[in-house]
Formats: sequence, C-alpha cells, structure tokens
Amino acid sequence: MDPLNWSYAKVLACHLLQIPAPTSDEMFYRLHGRVITRAQLVGVVASMQHKTDRTEYLLDDGTGEVLFVAWQTDAPPCQLGDLVHVFGRLKPSWESSVELHATKVVVVSDPNAEMLHWAQAQLLYQHVYNQRAPYVEATLPTPRETTLEALCRHAFLGLPLPVDTPDNDDALSVAIVTHLVQDGAPPSIRFRDAVANVDVVPPMDASARLGRFRKAFAILRRLGALYLQDADQDMYCLLRFETMAWPIIVQRLAHGQRQRKSDLIALVVASPACRQVPLHWVGDGVDAAVAAQRLALVDDHLALSA
Repeated sequence: MDPLNWSYAKVLACHLLQIPAPTSDEMFYRLHGRVITRAQLVGVVASMQHKTDRTEYLLDDGTGEVLFVAWQTDAPPCQLGDLVHVFGRLKPSWESSVELHATKVVVVSDPNAEMLHWAQAQLLYQHVYNQRAPYVEATLPTPRETTLEALCRHAFLGLPLPVDTPDNDDALSVAIVTHLVQDGAPPSIRFRDAVANVDVVPPMDASARLGRFRKAFAILRRLGALYLQDADQDMYCLLRFETMAWPIIVQRLAHGQRQRKSDLIALVVASPACRQVPLHWVGDGVDAAVAAQRLALVDDHLALSA
C-alpha cells in the first residue's frame, strides 16, 4: 500500500483541478499516477451556500477554486472571507471535476500560513508525489466511532448490535438499522414502507416524519450502511459484508488466485454498492474471514481456504 493513498496530500487547487476524473473501473483519483483519497488545502473562503443537510464552500488559494462541503449545518466551521486550512476526502462533483468532503476545517490567523502551504505543496508535487513509492502493507486504523457508526459497522459485519443509547439526532437512523437487521426482515425495503413501519419516538405529523426519514436515509447512505438499489422504486438495501463484499472477494480469489488484503479492500470499495463503506469495515470483515478459516494467509497474500 502506498503511504500516500490514505494521507492528506498537501496540494494546491490547480493540482486538484488538473486531475482527471476516475474511470468507471476505478473510483480513485491519481496524482502523478499515485492514488490519493484525501487532500489538504489552504485558501480563502470565496463563497458559501447553505443546503438542507450541508454547506458548500468555494476555496480560492490563488491558483484555482475548489469546492468543499461541510455536512454539519448547526455550527458552520468558517465564514465568508476566512483564511482556512481544509482537510477532506476527494469525491466526484456534478459541477466540477473534484470536491472535498471536509473532515476538518481550521480558521487560520497567520497570513503567512498560505504562502508556507504554497511552498510546501509545490515542493512535494515536484519532488515527492511524482516518485514511485515502495509498497507498504499497513494496518488500517480504526477511527473513533459514534454510537450510530458503531451500530452500522456491527450490522455490516453481522455482529450483535451494541446497546448504547444514541444521540437524539441519531435515534431515527438507529431505529431504521435495527428494523432492517431484525429476524425475518427482508434484505431490501422501500422508503415508503420504512416511513410506515419503523417506530418513531416521539410521534410526529406526516410531513415532519417524511422529512426526518429522508434525512436519516441520507445519513445512512453517507455512512455506508444503506445502498439505493433501485431509484425508480425508491428501494434500499442494508449493506452487509456477507452479501455484498464476500461474493466479490470469492470471485477475485477463484481458481487459486492470491491477493493482498489491501487490494481486496480496494476491490470491494470500488464496486458501486460499496463505495461509501469505510475501509476498516471491509478490513474487519476480511480479518474475520481469516479467523474463521474461510481465507488463508499465504506469503503475505490471501487465498480461499481449501
């Protein structure tokens, strides 16, 4: 695994804007041929637009403008005209070639920070990012989880659901996941059926209920717990390692093939259904398959057990 793959690459806006969009066969962006999934930039907030579940900002660093999205709407991380240091995940955008889904936004008070970032980013771009990196098989870090994220991970891996009390904002999302994993529940559910059948506390009127459910479904899709299986029917399925990831792994390892763990993870998250699934969820599923002797470790590669 290239260490740059999961690091926040220090770049300029012009570097990101010249990166071609991922092809249908590969979901990742490439900088000098090396896969990058995250980036950091320093620039001025040139515009901001509030949406229902997010705020969209335009960052101008003097070399170009890049859109970044903050999903929190209650406390905006910055204001128009602020100099900010933005860390985020690279995602395709309908309006531009790439956008950042912000994971951290820091308002910078030192005006020299932007020039320092320019110098460092240009140096890295010319002398580091264009170098071929040695392959390093790394253990994926497990980030700190919210109660909802932990519950979704357990559902994905087929583990018993945790019983921690969720935050009030996450209660409906937790109720939806709990409803979908109960015994006898169908693998897929229409949105309207979920609105009608999932218990909500406290009760609410029809219009408020519909809006709350739409927001909860959007959150679960973003977390990698739900996949929109059929847009015309508004049909969703709960993502599980056993039904979504394992068939992909078996197909790749058929006929005695071997793959590194990181390559299997990348293969799974490259599939349309699993593109939002966190990498460490898939990694945990692979580790569980090894522990259950469904996969065998052979010379740092994985193969199907005989």
